[in-house]
Amino acid sequence: MPKQELVRFGELLTRARENQKPRMNQTQAASRLTALTGKTFTQSRVALLEGGKITDPKPELIRALVTVYGIPFRDFIKILAEEKYGLTPGQAQIAAMSRLDAEGLSAWMKQLPDGQSVWFTAPRLLRSAYDSVLAGISSVLERGGEVVVWVSESDSGAKSNTHRFLLMLRYRHKYDGTVLRTALIDDLEVALLTDYVIANPLGVLTGTGNSEGWLAFVRQEGLLCLEMPKDMLEEQVIKTEALVRTRAKPVDISLIPR
Repeated sequence: MPKQELVRFGELLTRARENQKPRMNQTQAASRLTALTGKTFTQSRVALLEGGKITDPKPELIRALVTVYGIPFRDFIKILAEEKYGLTPGQAQIAAMSRLDAEGLSAWMKQLPDGQSVWFTAPRLLRSAYDSVLAGISSVLERGGEVVVWVSESDSGAKSNTHRFLLMLRYRHKYDGTVLRTALIDDLEVALLTDYVIANPLGVLTGTGNSEGWLAFVRQEGLLCLEMPKDMLEEQVIKTEALVRTRAKPVDISLIPR
């Protein structure tokens, strides 16, 4: 049975190459791939790639194509998932997302530049994930950042997950209330925000870029975080920015009853 040609994969390459300024030809693409990988690429091999004739591109080749053609790695994986493995567009989008567990999310927050802003909500956060997430949030605050914790009305009581979360944060540190804030949302709005973790939202609002966000799903085995596509992140930040301005209230950790 002949292998299925990757027509859309090839078309993605062709469009990206032709849209480069100045325009890159196939011979130039071959030369750059050769220099980058240390393996010989010819114009004819590039033509095969762009024609969808190479049906099993290896990860190292895809990474080289990302650099030479200027296409996000996620776009390559999404098209491969749809065309080669028959996933639906929704399944392919999920398959193409980067993934983190609770420890990975903590490490990601720790590597953010100083002075960043993090919007965080996880009303169903598992106790097993507390330590990891707390360590990440503490790192943001210790380095001059700001954290807004979204709190639903049904999760704002003295015995709620959020209260326990803030209480554990108090055990670790004392912060000026201006850098740690809570924003109350009603239970209907939780549908928009539940389990979202959004970092550096101001990058979207100011047009400076460098914003990243994660969709965090609570599973029995722990916290699974999927990287938010840029368009989804921008839409979410724009929707919720007004809520931050109108509802975010300072929290003085030292005043939370033990």
